[in-house]
Amino acid sequence: MKTQFAVLQSLLVLWLVICGIVELGFPDVPKRQFDRQVDKTEIIGAWELTPASETQLNALTEQESSWGIDSPWKSITLSSNGSCRVELEPSWLSAHSDILKLADTMDSCMWDLEYVSGVYENNGVRNTPGIVLKFSHYNQAADIYELYPSELRFFNRNGKLVLWDYIGNPNDAKYQDYEKVD
Repeated sequence: MKTQFAVLQSLLVLWLVICGIVELGFPDVPKRQFDRQVDKTEIIGAWELTPASETQLNALTEQESSWGIDSPWKSITLSSNGSCRVELEPSWLSAHSDILKLADTMDSCMWDLEYVSGVYENNGVRNTPGIVLKFSHYNQAADIYELYPSELRFFNRNGKLVLWDYIGNPNDAKYQDYEKVD
């Protein structure tokens, strides 16, 4: 019995050491968990894509011309009445985003605070506080409204709120970050 306990104790110590080494070996991997409620007044205003994110997005779209992202915005402005404006970067559009190329769609931007599909952790997804930008277009030929949603999550970096989305595959740990303009 003592031997089993010693083995378990050794495995626990080994596990803790490995976790510490992994944390020390990858200190720049951001912790994207966010667990507090966000008030609308905190996020109303202009948000700009960080230069590092823009560099990553440009490099990725140059590498693969058919590749696109779900949030192809250089900047986002959130208004208190729930409307929004975005600066679209056409070269970042994904194949399924034809609706965003239509002139009236960009004028339809609305936003709201919601829980969005969020952080990939422990081989699962945890919903997290975020915003959803919604664009709509009336397709007269089909007599339907088409909707394009864009989910962004919140993250706290150095005491400041950041809006973010994944760039490509979430397992690649590449992020598209927006910081609020003061």
